[in-house]
Amino acid sequence: MYNKYLEDLGLTRDDYDYTTWTEGKKLKKIRKKTGLDFRACYNFDNTIAFYLYSMLKLYSKYTITALDYEKCQYGDFYGTLGEAIRQVRKGLKLYIKYGFSMISLTDKQKGKVAKYLGVSIDDLKEDALISVYKKAMHLYADIAPYIWD
Repeated sequence: MYNKYLEDLGLTRDDYDYTTWTEGKKLKKIRKKTGLDFRACYNFDNTIAFYLYSMLKLYSKYTITALDYEKCQYGDFYGTLGEAIRQVRKGLKLYIKYGFSMISLTDKQKGKVAKYLGVSIDDLKEDALISVYKKAMHLYADIAPYIWD
């Protein structure tokens, strides 16, 4: 299935759409038994990041909720719901674009990761992108009860 928001990040359909992957007897048996496709569980963190990033982008564009109406405290984040959603999307975007390895990142990319985490580039650890994902997901958990239409 085509996803404009993920393709805008430079991903191809083969990168994010597990239905393009090979299907075998085992998959058919599991799908018949559960009604679900276990291929979605492969790189489950990515599957969640792809879905949540896309849905929050869509929600931000089409919601009838006034996202920037008032500032509130969402866990450690203080700001409007719109700002919080953008912050979650920013973290997920970094995670999606850069994967979870700091090794191949340029200094500019490392700077974006450091800025999101609120640390200096010298303080980045090898698992910094996992920390980006965790920070985004924690903030999402804090704002989730307020996202509705």
